[in-house]
Amino acid sequence: MTPSSSPGDVPPSGSGSTPTSGASPNTSSRATSPALVCHGAQVPAVYGLLKGRKTACFPPITGDMENAGATVIDAPDVVDGNLVSCRGWPDMPQFGRAMMELFSKSVNSASA
Repeated sequence: MTPSSSPGDVPPSGSGSTPTSGASPNTSSRATSPALVCHGAQVPAVYGLLKGRKTACFPPITGDMENAGATVIDAPDVVDGNLVSCRGWPDMPQFGRAMMELFSKSVNSASA
């Protein structure tokens, strides 16, 4: 952001930036581990990134996630490839273990 710009301004053409809060259609193929907690699944859903993916979410937004093409699993931790999600803060212990397991696999495969 330049000193004269404001949050939400559209960057000039060719600047290499996009006004999309960092979401990328390539998220599922990159070496990242998106973590979705509670209503967090709404962000990738808006960009079409949950179509065909499994996710957990806060129960009242289940219909929204299904309409976005996701398969909602009612569980404290759902792992679908590099995507880890949970329903909300009460699921943090299981969610944390799932994230650590995913990170461990990532580190082990990178060092092999």
